[in-house]
Amino acid sequence: MNKTEALARDWLIASYGYLPENITFRSHESPDFIVRGGMAVEVKKLKCKTLHIPETQWLDLKRCPNCFIAIFDCVCSVPKVLIPVKELDPPAIWGEYNILVAPDGGAKWKAHLQKVAELSGRDLTTGQRSYTIADKQKRNASLIQYRSEHPNVTLRELARIYHISHQMVWKIISS
Repeated sequence: MNKTEALARDWLIASYGYLPENITFRSHESPDFIVRGGMAVEVKKLKCKTLHIPETQWLDLKRCPNCFIAIFDCVCSVPKVLIPVKELDPPAIWGEYNILVAPDGGAKWKAHLQKVAELSGRDLTTGQRSYTIADKQKRNASLIQYRSEHPNVTLRELARIYHISHQMVWKIISS
């Protein structure tokens, strides 16, 4: 059981009052937890705002009545969102999250990720926005102008404002 799954188990016990012996953990099956009484929970750790669910896993979740997807960020001991599977029809947006069912298999999966990255403008391996050279040039010019208008701002503050590392800020300013 990984850290996120342990958080989910503890959350089920604390929030719903289930006894540990009434919760079945299934490490290599979907959903991750089956609770005596009918509730089922699939646990996901979200690294960015897009959740990719493999197609075979999605089919398993749809077959399970009263199933929920619990999205954790490993900072809180409660899920950020609890999504009822029966109300979900991917591709979908649930609150601030994009839910996608991805094809199984290496080549199909890679093609799927490439297509989503093109549509969203994000690198899905890091969750960071991927910039074109023109975007970077605009950002750099804006940063330099901001620095000239606010000479007392620190490199770390500039890094936070422009969502880049302070080393990158220094490289831009010194070039």
